[in-house]
Amino acid sequence: MAYIIDNLPPGTTITRRIEVSNSSDQEQPVTLYPAAASIGADDGGFEVGDDRAVNELTTWMSVAPTDITLAPNAAAEAVVTIAV
Repeated sequence: MAYIIDNLPPGTTITRRIEVSNSSDQEQPVTLYPAAASIGADDGGFEVGDDRAVNELTTWMSVAPTDITLAPNAAAEAVVTIAV
C-alpha cells in the first residue's frame, strides 16, 4: 500500500511514480487502483476503505499500468496521476 499526501489547488494535475515489488519466490499478479481512505478518529492515521471503495478523491486519480505480473524478487514502476 502506498500513500500520496499533498495539498493541491483545483485545476492541478500531478504525477507520482511508485514502485511495486514482489519479495516472494513465486510469480505474482498485481492489480493497482486508487482506494478510498479517511483519517481515523482514534489515532489520526489513514483508514483504507473496504475492497475498491470509491470516494471523491478516487475519481481524481488513475494508475498505469493497472495490472502487472511480477517475477520472483522483481520490481516494476507505475505512475499515479491526480487531476483535481
